[in-house]
Amino acid sequence: MFRFLTFLILLFSILFMPFWVSIILGILSIIYIPSFFEIIPLFFISDLIYGTSGTYSTFGAQKNNFFDIFFIQTIIIILIFITLESIKTKIRYA
Repeated sequence: MFRFLTFLILLFSILFMPFWVSIILGILSIIYIPSFFEIIPLFFISDLIYGTSGTYSTFGAQKNNFFDIFFIQTIIIILIFITLESIKTKIRYA
């Protein structure tokens, strides 16, 4: 039940709150909930909704892409997930 509630809170934050709030809540979820794999599809959905798909907008102004990498939030959250999960296992077995 707590895992599902966390999933819904993260979904709400991705849809209606700024990016940095979602990242902070995502990091806290990864730390608190063991093997919280649901975070990866959530941030993939966020990239699909808010991600950039080109270098120029409709009005011709250049967008600021992060080195023209698409799905940057997904890449960031996967790296954070792998890092925190490996740190958690080393802390538990130390």
